[in-house]
Amino acid sequence: MARPVLFLLLALGVALAAPPRVTPEGVVFCYYAPEATLVTLPASFNGWDPGALPLTRQPDGQWCTKVRLAPGVYQYKYFVDGAWKEDPDALETADDGYGGRNGVVRVPGAEARVRYEAGPPRVVEGKVLFTYFAPGARSL
Repeated sequence: MARPVLFLLLALGVALAAPPRVTPEGVVFCYYAPEATLVTLPASFNGWDPGALPLTRQPDGQWCTKVRLAPGVYQYKYFVDGAWKEDPDALETADDGYGGRNGVVRVPGAEARVRYEAGPPRVVEGKVLFTYFAPGARSL
């Protein structure tokens, strides 16, 4: 009996987690931390200030914010109740210089339309997910 409940909880956790999404309104960052009291987003676009950008708690346990960013490549981490946290769902990461990893988000611009990039393969719900960033592609 405990095994199906554990599986359900793990599946629910996977469903709630997601990498940053680039939308026409901005980049949506979400971090799943239902027990947290404060989650912020230190990043290369705000001088890595842990207090510069607080996220808003959602009813499902996620903390989210939307940030308007110019085209470019940005690094970020989450700051959860005073502790630096890596994004476990980041499609791309970079060395943070302190033995950990920063998440990387790419905001496309005119220069991005003529290139593509492949993200690292990930296992999602028992299947291998391959991601490609190709905003100008007509087929893949």
